[in-house]
Amino acid sequence: MDQTQKQALEAVARAAATGSLLIVRQTAARIAVDNGILSEEGIDDLARFIIAEGGRLGVAMEPGSREAIESLKSDGAGRIVAL
Repeated sequence: MDQTQKQALEAVARAAATGSLLIVRQTAARIAVDNGILSEEGIDDLARFIIAEGGRLGVAMEPGSREAIESLKSDGAGRIVAL
């Protein structure tokens, strides 16, 4: 497991522990850039990894910030957002 996957696992675990809504694309992009990954393909690969791990742990996820905002507007009272 490489450093990006370790950081992704930590982000998913934090979201699971706090019951947060995880914004997948921004989380993947942040971790990727921190590790020198600038390609869309690399970010997409990391996003798929986050989705798989988030699904395994039952983490609430949205693909992007626009979707997260809509989700929070409709039923998000008291929800925490994880980036």
